[in-house]
Amino acid sequence: ERDVRRGTRTGGRARVAASRDVDAGHSDLLARLDAFDEAAALRFQPGPCADRGLDAGAARAVDRVRAQLEGLLRRAPRGAGPDGRRASRPGPSTAADLEAALASCALVAFPDRVAKRRRPDGNELLLAGGGTATLAEESVVRDAAFVVAVDAEERPRGDPLVRTAVAVSPEELVDAFPARVREEVVARFVADGERVEAVRRTVYEGLALEEVRVPASAAPEAAAVLAAEARRAGVGRFADDGALDALLARAAFAATHAPGVGLEALDEAAAGRALEALCAGRASFAELRAADLMGALVGALPSAARAALEALAPERVRLHGGFAPRVTYAAGRPPFVEAPLQDCFGQTDGPRVAGGRVPVTLHLLAPNRRPVQVTTDLAGFWDRHYEGVRRELSRRYPRHAWPDDPRTATPPTRGPRRR
Repeated sequence: ERDVRRGTRTGGRARVAASRDVDAGHSDLLARLDAFDEAAALRFQPGPCADRGLDAGAARAVDRVRAQLEGLLRRAPRGAGPDGRRASRPGPSTAADLEAALASCALVAFPDRVAKRRRPDGNELLLAGGGTATLAEESVVRDAAFVVAVDAEERPRGDPLVRTAVAVSPEELVDAFPARVREEVVARFVADGERVEAVRRTVYEGLALEEVRVPASAAPEAAAVLAAEARRAGVGRFADDGALDALLARAAFAATHAPGVGLEALDEAAAGRALEALCAGRASFAELRAADLMGALVGALPSAARAALEALAPERVRLHGGFAPRVTYAAGRPPFVEAPLQDCFGQTDGPRVAGGRVPVTLHLLAPNRRPVQVTTDLAGFWDRHYEGVRRELSRRYPRHAWPDDPRTATPPTRGPRRR
């Protein structure tokens, strides 16, 4: 029936005449019941009711409906005991009991009208199942986080206006409708720390009843979020500078000399899959960078492909004196190394890869680390160009060894030093 309080339909704040204390966070139904009780005490007389901000006509209509419902309940066969007599139905005995009974009735009647206050100090409501509404200023339910929107009206502009609300607790929602409640883990990426945070939420029809932080590393949802952000950042971020490109180039080179062993599968897509697999049990970019992405990529290859990669496209080649420079593989050009000229003393031929079929191009460096010759024919360099290079560099770097016969000279002893 119509609200028995004047002013509630025009947006004004109605004075709530109460025979009991109606604090913020309880129930607009209690406020309306209090107003009805006050109108009944005034015998629904228009003048006295109007003086108290009450609508006598609306109150009389409510009274008629109440009488009809009481008559129906007296005639209802439900609730009879085993002897055929009606079992007693004690009503609420205290204000708290009445409040709980009204809240329970409202919740059972309108399970789809449950709403959550968006902010503790605001009137905007998030509705179960989606959408928003606004709690009217005259509502006494000012603090409750969850309410049942008993009475809401559509407006030409803006969200629906909830004029009558009843506070409910998350526990009441779980008890009343366990099938509508579910648990979920929500993970989100925090850009500032480049990490994933995970929260376990208890949800009623899309409304979060409770949120608890959980370790992200243990949540599969967090791994999926981390993987998506890692792919967006680029797989190369999670390896040493240039390491991924170098590995893929090695694999491509070896694949041309050992087709069919599976090296063709080592590509950008495989790197993405390996990175995604590494996200399991991890929650941050820092943890991903600490993981061995290159090892995971190679480890995922068939054993024959791994053996072919190491045999045909080694990461380094060892020179006579022990120096082991890194081989650079690149599409469209032969593999090459950079090595100080003195480290090639004692050799008549340069290193080879692809099972000895492909010579490695030597970028021979002066003591200042600048190239003085690029060659795949070391013996030819000794024969045709070394003497001129020796005369020029010996004047600039007299402390370095410049032997007459580099083929038989002893290179500097560098042991396992790598570059």
